[in-house]
Amino acid sequence: MNPMPPRSKRFRPHAAAFALLMLASGQSLAEPATYNLILKQGNPAVVLECARGAFVFDKAALAPGETSGNTSSAEVTIDAGCFTKITGRPPVSVPWPDGELKLTGTLTIHLKPLVSKQEQPVPSVFGITGSLSSASDTIKFAYNDTAPQRTARVCDNPSCNDNSSIAVLTYHAVNVNSIPEPETLALVLLGVLGLGVARWLGRRA
Repeated sequence: MNPMPPRSKRFRPHAAAFALLMLASGQSLAEPATYNLILKQGNPAVVLECARGAFVFDKAALAPGETSGNTSSAEVTIDAGCFTKITGRPPVSVPWPDGELKLTGTLTIHLKPLVSKQEQPVPSVFGITGSLSSASDTIKFAYNDTAPQRTARVCDNPSCNDNSSIAVLTYHAVNVNSIPEPETLALVLLGVLGLGVARWLGRRA
């Protein structure tokens, strides 16, 4: 009969898993998250493969009770081939000398508590305001707080008001971090602890 391993060695796999998950949890809470900006056009909305964007936002940097904060970086790129698609103008009138429109700047991210499957409110990106710009063009983001309406106006001037936009798109933001959200990590940690307790009870039986 094989002797039972010492108590100090029985939980090593679970302890290692627990330590790794805690480390990942600490990283997910400490590091800002990267979001992809998905731009769409039409009704029903179709994703524009020739336009893309991204921004970095740190929820943890917000003070308790705050529901909005600024990005540390934000960028949108619209390919030259996308110009006719979103504006209806012929390609010869493309005003972008580099063949694509690259707009950068800082945006304000607005959070709204959404109820997760565990019925716990989780702050999620609900809307974006602000503008990104190039030397001559602007994309202006807005949202309606009472309805899921999010618009991104593309303009060939800095003011970018309703009368000067060359295209009106819609958008949504997707968190692309590979590290799970804290709520997911908590569930995994509970599962690991449960396995450890079950194994301990099994050995005592």
